[in-house]
Amino acid sequence: MPQYPTPLERFDPAVSHRPKPEAKYNLTQGERPTKPAHLGESGSQAWETIWDKCYWIHTEVDLPLVLEYCEALDELDEVNRIIGEEGLQVLSSKGQPMRHPLLPLRRDLKAQIKDMRGKMGLSSADRAKIGIEIKTAPIETTTTTDAPAAKRERKVAPQQAPNT
Repeated sequence: MPQYPTPLERFDPAVSHRPKPEAKYNLTQGERPTKPAHLGESGSQAWETIWDKCYWIHTEVDLPLVLEYCEALDELDEVNRIIGEEGLQVLSSKGQPMRHPLLPLRRDLKAQIKDMRGKMGLSSADRAKIGIEIKTAPIETTTTTDAPAAKRERKVAPQQAPNT
């Protein structure tokens, strides 16, 4: 007879009676995955940038999200290209002008891309939300110890009236 978890064990993440899933990708952190051949220009650029610059993105865990993000960028490019060629308004089957049917898809793609950017921490606000700190070189500033003297140097001599 199979042993079922008790109600308390059911909600305890440390106690699991399910078999552990095997890793889908055989990669280690820091190892760069191979770029899929089907990615277009925008997707390829995003793929390269993410794996080159985003050290916080875990190779094995985040790979499906990065791939979905790059594919969505390519799909958005294609939708924008079609809308650019055909215009924002097209003719319906009855000859009436109507909004392009791909406009809602474009809006949805932009929302999906924004959501995925947030999950990956690709903007500074998103990185702050998920606790990623980017170290930058400190900006060198010159400080004057004599503030009143610095103010006096900045003052401009009054202009004299022209002689007529």
